[in-house]
Amino acid sequence: MPHHPTLPDGPARTLGALALACLAAPAAAADYYCGTALCTSLGSALATVQLSNTTAPVDVPAPGGLVTGDNSSGSVVYAPAPLVQAESHITDGVSSVEANIVQSHLHYNVSVAAYEPVSGNVFVPIVLIGFYGLSASADRYLGDGGAAVLIKVNQSDFTPNSFMDDLSDAGCGSLDPSRSCQREGSFKLTGQLKVGLQMSVDMYAIASSQEYGKGGFGSGAAWIDPVISIDPAFADAAKYVVLLSEGIGNAAAVPEPANAAMLLAGSLLLSGTARRRARRAS
Repeated sequence: MPHHPTLPDGPARTLGALALACLAAPAAAADYYCGTALCTSLGSALATVQLSNTTAPVDVPAPGGLVTGDNSSGSVVYAPAPLVQAESHITDGVSSVEANIVQSHLHYNVSVAAYEPVSGNVFVPIVLIGFYGLSASADRYLGDGGAAVLIKVNQSDFTPNSFMDDLSDAGCGSLDPSRSCQREGSFKLTGQLKVGLQMSVDMYAIASSQEYGKGGFGSGAAWIDPVISIDPAFADAAKYVVLLSEGIGNAAAVPEPANAAMLLAGSLLLSGTARRRARRAS
């Protein structure tokens, strides 16, 4: 049975409140006040996917897309919520050392605006919350797989201001010929943002795979999916709204079935390959 992680430090009603706050928020920056003047656009998001067989990151145009390479792929999604994914697989059985690394990255801006003009320094509590998934699998002796996620904001008022998790096949603890494991989880960053001040968010999904000789294989996959909202416990929450870069959605974060399937598919494929090889060897 799939495991659906619970949000840290918060019951289900907190997530419901965050979802309602996001769904109720219109998108046009010009409709709101960033101080005494109307807000201006937060600009466009920047998305890249870098594959190990390319010399430079590939720009992913709005509203996101997929970049594929040799046994690897990366994707960036803008809406209904920002999402970055990375997959890396090596199963070709070439008798040489090979490695694939994929990094998907999304950078966008966030601001808090008011429905009416405000003067002075007004700080609003913000919650950044979401889910992520990791998968790694490899041959016991002739391969490696790894995955990592990172999300960070450029505001020191957030505690913490970043979250990272990583997984390698070596840490799976499996005694089978195929070292394979998956992990899903949730994260929460909290802080304050001054009305009208821009904050940047950077999201990364990284996957790697390597084979050390003929018959080896490795696989890694990662995804991360956040949502940003005004803290529903804030007494004046109804007076303010979260704005994001053009095209970036802000739907409620939930475990992504498609992402979970992506993580499991790669590891199951490689686990089956290992079992077939083990049977042939015996």
